Amino acid sequence: MVDDEAEMCAVAGEMLEEGGYAVLRAQDAGEALNIVEHHPGPIDLPLTDVVMPGMNGIVFAERVRLGWPARLSERCPSCRLLSLAGAFPLVERSASI
Repeated sequence: MVDDEAEMCAVAGEMLEEGGYAVLRAQDAGEALNIVEHHPGPIDLPLTDVVMPGMNGIVFAERVRLGWPARLSERCPSCRLLSLAGAFPLVERSASI
């Protein structure tokens, strides 16, 4: 699970663990890619926030989809990735719209 908001990651992670899932937590996409690369066991479903500083969840998903790091694609060839967003940044509307 990747989320830059520690409280959200903790609450969602606890809920998943109560449901019987093992949860690996990362505070950003770079840390998540490092975990993926070094975690010895399977990773069944990476969950990522969409809006994060640095590498956002969309870029993270693309890297995972393209097989980087290679270890994830080797251990989970049909792996899906779930991207979540609690809020999207507001885009200012033009006065002409």
